[in-house]
Amino acid sequence: IAAALGRGPAGGPGVDLIAEAWGTAPGTYQVGHFPRGWAEWNDRYRDAVRRDLSRLGVEAMPLRELLRRVSGSPDLYDDAGRPPGASINFVVAHDGLTLHDLFRYDGKQNDLPWPYGPSNGGTDNDLAWSHRGDPDRQAAVTRTALALLAVSAGVPMITGGDESGRSLRANNNPYNVDSEANWLRWEDDAAHDDGLREVAARLFAFRASHVALRPGRHWRVFGDDDGDGLTEVRWFQSDGRFVDDAYIDAEANHFVAWQLDGDELGDADASLFFAYNGWS
Repeated sequence: IAAALGRGPAGGPGVDLIAEAWGTAPGTYQVGHFPRGWAEWNDRYRDAVRRDLSRLGVEAMPLRELLRRVSGSPDLYDDAGRPPGASINFVVAHDGLTLHDLFRYDGKQNDLPWPYGPSNGGTDNDLAWSHRGDPDRQAAVTRTALALLAVSAGVPMITGGDESGRSLRANNNPYNVDSEANWLRWEDDAAHDDGLREVAARLFAFRASHVALRPGRHWRVFGDDDGDGLTEVRWFQSDGRFVDDAYIDAEANHFVAWQLDGDELGDADASLFFAYNGWS
């Protein structure tokens, strides 16, 4: 459990309370069960994004799970009266693979020589994939992961260095490696991906400029308070029609688009439209 200093909706003036809501003992997995006033690391968001970017054709990936996570996980928090800000959305954290390595290796490599290792431990279930070594595909999925974080309801969390391509060569548990390879290097060097850094800066500047992406309550699919013919959120399938249960529960569908009614959500723009193509 972590208590982070700051100001926000979770803990009142001066303190936000954030739980890593799981442990090693039975019964300690409590994502979605903390009381009001707490936010939680949402590992279901993490796994939904990782699976959608690296497990198509390997695991069943209906769209419903991804849509729930992009929406701030109302299935976990709305019934308890907790806002989207209760969901700390992330794709990687302080342990596990870095964002760069997640899409460039097929699993951990913790037996590396110094300065990248060796280390012991680390999960065997990173849901990683090298994307067959295709650098264009690797770059695309890295950017897509950041883009999904930037446009999802909830609170985005990234690990320092992931915005510029930090790599630990697939060591996913380098707690004991006090070396230059494991330090955050702020100066420009060959290891930094300046293109990725620019993408990350633009994505989160876009998020900061749109209140609709930072809702104080969960987006509503029904109702039209301002009478402009738009609900707060509308979801579309690949032929342009509205989604239905059959579409988002089908294992073969990997395209979805959504429209937010900016006016109704207090945004400066009347409407925001997003399209996500998960096909390989």
